[in-house]
Amino acid sequence: MSSSVYCPTLHTSYGSVAPLSPFGEKVGVHKTNIFNLKPSYGLSVIRDDTYTTGNGTVTGTLGQPEFVLTAPASSSASLVSAERGRYIAGFSAEVGIGVRVPQALTGTQTFQWGYTDSSFQNGFYFQISASGLSANIVRNGVVSSIPASSFNCDRLDGTGPSGQILDMTKGNIWHIVYSWYGYGAVNFQLVCTDTFGNQFVQSLHRWAPSGQTSTMFPNLNISTLLNNTGSGTINAYVAGRQYSIYGEESTTHRVTSGYNQVTVTSATWKPIVSFRRKTGWTHCGVRLISYDAFANQDAYLQVRVTSTLTGASWTTVQDSLDAETCLQVDTSATAISGGLVLYTTGVSSAKAGGSTDVLDIYLNETDIITEGTPMSLIPGNATVVGNLAVAGNITSFTNQVPTDSCGDIRTVEKTNIIDLNSTCGLTQLRDAVTTTGTGTLTGTAGQPEFVLTLTGSGDSVLLQSAERGRFVAGYTFEVCLILRSVVGAAAWGAGQYLKVGYYDGTNGFYFLVDSTGLNACTMRNGVETRTNQANFNVDKMDGTGPSGLVFGMTTGCMFKIIYGCYGYGALVFASCPVTSAGVQYLQHMHRMVPGTQTYSMYPNLPLSIYATNGTTATSRTLYIAGRQYSMIGHWLPHKRNNAAYVLNRGGVSTTFLPIISLRRKSNYLHCPVRLKGIDVLSTTDCLIQVRVATTVTGGTWTDLQDQPTTESALQCNTSATAVSGGIVIYVEMLQAGRMLNDKDQVEFDFRDNDVLTTARDEIRISTPHGAFAFATSSVRAVKLGHVVAPVRTLLKTDGSDRDTLIRHGAGRAEAKEGGEGADRRGEVHKDHPGVESGR
Repeated sequence: MSSSVYCPTLHTSYGSVAPLSPFGEKVGVHKTNIFNLKPSYGLSVIRDDTYTTGNGTVTGTLGQPEFVLTAPASSSASLVSAERGRYIAGFSAEVGIGVRVPQALTGTQTFQWGYTDSSFQNGFYFQISASGLSANIVRNGVVSSIPASSFNCDRLDGTGPSGQILDMTKGNIWHIVYSWYGYGAVNFQLVCTDTFGNQFVQSLHRWAPSGQTSTMFPNLNISTLLNNTGSGTINAYVAGRQYSIYGEESTTHRVTSGYNQVTVTSATWKPIVSFRRKTGWTHCGVRLISYDAFANQDAYLQVRVTSTLTGASWTTVQDSLDAETCLQVDTSATAISGGLVLYTTGVSSAKAGGSTDVLDIYLNETDIITEGTPMSLIPGNATVVGNLAVAGNITSFTNQVPTDSCGDIRTVEKTNIIDLNSTCGLTQLRDAVTTTGTGTLTGTAGQPEFVLTLTGSGDSVLLQSAERGRFVAGYTFEVCLILRSVVGAAAWGAGQYLKVGYYDGTNGFYFLVDSTGLNACTMRNGVETRTNQANFNVDKMDGTGPSGLVFGMTTGCMFKIIYGCYGYGALVFASCPVTSAGVQYLQHMHRMVPGTQTYSMYPNLPLSIYATNGTTATSRTLYIAGRQYSMIGHWLPHKRNNAAYVLNRGGVSTTFLPIISLRRKSNYLHCPVRLKGIDVLSTTDCLIQVRVATTVTGGTWTDLQDQPTTESALQCNTSATAVSGGIVIYVEMLQAGRMLNDKDQVEFDFRDNDVLTTARDEIRISTPHGAFAFATSSVRAVKLGHVVAPVRTLLKTDGSDRDTLIRHGAGRAEAKEGGEGADRRGEVHKDHPGVESGR
């Protein structure tokens, strides 16, 4: 009797075969972002490395959607990600980058972009020159170059399966997908758009090594290099960059820790423990994961990178074999200067201090990371013992799940970021409302819709989400707003209109309903590009399109906008209509593709609805239901921590006393900021409050202490004399001698009031007078966690003798940074998806 082997398979629409489990389940993998870099935050020393020769320059202006590389004659300019990819054997990894070259290159001028080390000695990259496009593999400086005319998938000459002809002037998204293992294939890809605005990924060339590994190291940088060995001046523009794996990240780490004991006798910072990479180990990712410290007197402590040490002596890490770590340690330096502050906190003499949750950062190739402390808060000498733990990535050779390296289907999950239900009613912390004339917006808790009314001439209502979207390069995002009108679109007269979408007044994308009907619009720096529904390229929603439906708002309409920014991604305007049979589905109406510039300056914007009567007096009522912002993929936000503190601040008062306040700088409004936690140390019992939307009197707004001005989105005020109003978002009682350390209860995302008013949201920490009956008090340390919006803190104690140290651990603004004071580095820290969306 013959036997046969049955292998369950699933045939996909592309003719490939994906494996099924023995039980018939489809085997798939999720795309997991490891880091993503957005240019709208500007250049950052812990996110971007730049290299130039001659008169070459790399510029990144805050709020601009592209970095600019400029190379005059005999010059070069290079932009390299500080963070390296972290490959896991058995998985596929994807590198994505958006670039634009506005002029044709001549002679020996070249522009290179891809996944290589900073010197382009190992890795995979694209190159454009006078000879055209090529795909390149470089191994120990030896380059294998494949010109586009020899690409084995699509030569980008119009004859390939995509039908695309290469045009570097309009901006393109490029992918390099590799499954290393040493011998895995490399797939060079282009994200294409057809004449209808459909966006798809086209493989250009697939390459496999023979007789040796494809590259020496799988963990490399996302690198660009503009080189002009000829004459004239050339430019290249770099937009979003990202590195992802297909599968669940489970990187293996090697933990290395150093320790030291120092006595501090002056008011200047003194280094305790410092780390740097050993020469030749730049291919290993190094990550700061935690610190521990205790002192015999109250003190405060900082962690810095890129600092300069005096008197350093670099040795093998204590109690470690030199061959078993990629790091060196210094415990003998006598002074420290400059650098970027990652973390600031107080250390109580009554309790050891430490952190394992906010110190999450990867080091640049030449970074030095240092833990240091200044003089203690109590007069006299203090002995501080510090321990700094650093993890270096080691490639894992355990294949935990099957991935697309084995032919599995790549899948994505939809992750909600912002969810605004009208049944919760209007709230200042979630909804920003502006009205003119007799226009009104009402929202009652328990009701399924907000009610927007216009009556008189000049009436208008603007509803915006307090929270902004948070874009991650390499992923798709979805905006959806639901509303209905008691009159149809045709009833809107001249000067009257409705805007529904994702915009802040000067940038974004939205639907516009006016006397001409439905329009799809983009706005960049106040310049609107409008497409009327008569010119929609998918479905005109007039009954003649593929859906057969006619646009109308009286029964409720779900407006949906789908975008994948990078700077150059496609934009889809869609709806979710319901047929007469009760079937609901997604219907694309119009697709847009940016030309020679990005379609918006910022990818992080609020959900907005704006209605106006213009100069006409017409009674109109709109009903607004749910609003949401989601990511098509797994949410891994990247954040920047910032810290502010104040020492020896106190006084006797019968009212709340502001101790420290934080707010955004005016040009960082597109960066979300989040309050993450609070630490307080006091010698008397007191009550701590955190408030938002308050008003402070007096004081001066300055840059954060010990922080370069370009590396934070925040300003602080530690000298304000009074505070009033606001919303209390946190209250906690603190016992004398105890350290309040709360990073769970204080998490909060702030609204962007600058879109609506000139006021700034602020957070404060405060204690009310008379809450406790005590004589003297001394509040030694107050620390705020991660901020995400303008924030103020105030602290008031009852007594005559007060010292205070406040530390604000800052925001991240992923364009949101992310919350990170503002996430200036869009790749510092990863968090859980859920914490970003809840209010």
